[in-house]
Amino acid sequence: MAVDDAVRFALEAERIRDLASHLEWTEGWYGSPHGYPRDVFRYWLCLLGTNPISKTTEIVMRLWFFENLTWYVAFEAPAEIAEELIAPA
Repeated sequence: MAVDDAVRFALEAERIRDLASHLEWTEGWYGSPHGYPRDVFRYWLCLLGTNPISKTTEIVMRLWFFENLTWYVAFEAPAEIAEELIAPA
């Protein structure tokens, strides 16, 4: 990777971390009674907003692995499903 590309990549990663630090995150849960230990893997969800026309909600997941790797995934889901994702159990 060229130095210029590496610098751009690092600056973009820092911008994303800064934006993500200002979002309201809800910690996720596991579908199995034997989920990963919390120091190995955790994830959080953030609902960004609902499109009133398509009735879909944009969701961002923040996934954390071994304290060394954090990545983000954005997707859309039907609004009623998105709301259930963060509803108290």
